[in-house]
Amino acid sequence: MENTTTTCEVIVDGKRLMLSSEKNIEHLNRIAVYLNGKIKQVKSQQFYRSISKENADTIVELNLADDVISLKTQIEDLEEEKSLKNDEIFSLKHEIIELKSKLAELESENQKLREDKISNEKEIIKLETELDERAKKNNNNGNRK
Repeated sequence: MENTTTTCEVIVDGKRLMLSSEKNIEHLNRIAVYLNGKIKQVKSQQFYRSISKENADTIVELNLADDVISLKTQIEDLEEEKSLKNDEIFSLKHEIIELKSKLAELESENQKLREDKISNEKEIIKLETELDERAKKNNNNGNRK
């Protein structure tokens, strides 16, 4: 895949500049707007009139470096948070697997208990029927005497 270079004219601190990049024109314009904002911040400070252009440029550079470092720190924090969330997801997936296995085990046990209950109910009915028949037989034998 061939890299294409985009070139566009931007104005930074009142100066026309030609920027070239592999990024699109919108990206280059965003850079210019951001840099102009940083320059405007420094120019709006009371100390600006009392410092040299070189010192003002250094302050802009320091502000830009501060933004970069702050963003890198934020990225590191987000990466750490992402890692913790991934660990938590992994743990929860394991727990789900264990719970599904336990559920299947309990459902199987429940089914067996239901079958045992039905079998026991049938046995009770059979025994009650036999008991009733014996009682009737005993009543009939007792009435004959």
